[in-house]
Amino acid sequence: MNTVEQSKNSQVVFDSRKTPYTLKKKLGEGGQGIVFTTDHPNIVVKISKPLSNDELERQRIKIRKVMRANLHSLNIARPLDMLQLKSRVGYVMELMDGLESLENTLDKFSILTDDGNLNLDVYRNTGGFKRRILILKELASTLAKLHGRGMAYGDLSPNNIFISKSVEHNQVWLIDADNISIHEDNGTHYLHTPNYAAPELIRGESGININTDCWSFAVIALQLLTNTHPFNSGILVEDEDPDVALQQASRGEYPWIFDTNDHSNIWTGVGLPLDALLSHQLIALFERCFGVSRVHTGIVERPCMSEWHYVLQQVSQMLLRCQNTSCNMSFIYNKNQQCPFCDHQQSGDGYLLLSHYLYVSEPELPQENHWIKCPEHVVLNISDTLALYNEPYSYFDMGDLKPWCQLTLTVQGLQIHPEPGSHIQLRNKEATTTAEITSRRTLKAEQKKQQILQLCSFPLAGQQTISYPVWRFKW
Repeated sequence: MNTVEQSKNSQVVFDSRKTPYTLKKKLGEGGQGIVFTTDHPNIVVKISKPLSNDELERQRIKIRKVMRANLHSLNIARPLDMLQLKSRVGYVMELMDGLESLENTLDKFSILTDDGNLNLDVYRNTGGFKRRILILKELASTLAKLHGRGMAYGDLSPNNIFISKSVEHNQVWLIDADNISIHEDNGTHYLHTPNYAAPELIRGESGININTDCWSFAVIALQLLTNTHPFNSGILVEDEDPDVALQQASRGEYPWIFDTNDHSNIWTGVGLPLDALLSHQLIALFERCFGVSRVHTGIVERPCMSEWHYVLQQVSQMLLRCQNTSCNMSFIYNKNQQCPFCDHQQSGDGYLLLSHYLYVSEPELPQENHWIKCPEHVVLNISDTLALYNEPYSYFDMGDLKPWCQLTLTVQGLQIHPEPGSHIQLRNKEATTTAEITSRRTLKAEQKKQQILQLCSFPLAGQQTISYPVWRFKW
């Protein structure tokens, strides 16, 4: 049995080793083909649409190249074996159970209230703001690692991004690995998903490359966070002839909807406002991507995936959970401690704000120059645990690092858990009072005096270092 017609009738396909795979249900469908679950645990297959003989051979060669590519340790469902089909191309890939396409989440998210506003209950029920940030951080990490190996993903869209069905988790996997290009694809055979392709692709100025991936990621990020498209959610696209307007927007001929210098395609108001929801750092990345890099001369300004990952990691550490029980949404900490979803102002007893410093122990430096203020801040919400590392945001895989301390905030107080082998001191700001932390210690809530305290991680005996991390907070 080696034709897709026979396969469809009997729901069975075979790989190159004659292993049978019974097709179960359609997992996803795009412009290139359909992905099916099978009777093998964690195994899915992709079957293309009918292709010409030349295109069949070209696709087979491309898939074989991807099978040999270095995708080790990346959350990408790489091809494991080719399917034996005549008029189509297909392959077997491994994919965890319990995942669904990001498109499903966006479809739920697009449900509006009767008055045309965003349905915040749907936003909350699909994981809220926090889960969206964590999903984007995981996706940025995978793409940054892929780019670091000299490969571009290609046709990045919500159809080929799979996330955990459970809102309690934020696993992210990419399918359709046959899109991956080891060198820039300048040919005419590459495919793209409408509304997600970089404008230089539509204008015919470029093939698939790392920069085009970064554009697609930014479009997906804006959609997931705010339920807006950077161009299609503007008044120009809404008011003009739809077909003409969408084509011009896809070519980068319209300003993006939150452009601060050109309001001709200003946001229609459906979705969530950018400035109330996101940090200045995140907004700056969107502005560089959609405002500057939509034209050919500005592509060099487009943020890379490492930049996105760094900022998303920072944002994930600055999420304050709303204390309004009917809201309970997380949002980026602001000076007013006001939730942008329900306007509730938070009590200072429900969280702890920590700021990162480095202390440089060079004796010849003046005392005021010993302290280096770092850009990192962390919000610890009540009932949560925070791990402290020597380099908080420098790594893609924080799980590979060992923390020197863990903090847990409870109603009773702040629990400090030193890790084995660490050398930790708790000091006041002037360092006139110090305490060695050798075992778990709790700062009681009733002892709060809004005094600045410093948690210091000193180098162990024999380690040659002139600086050590310090986290400041008020207690």
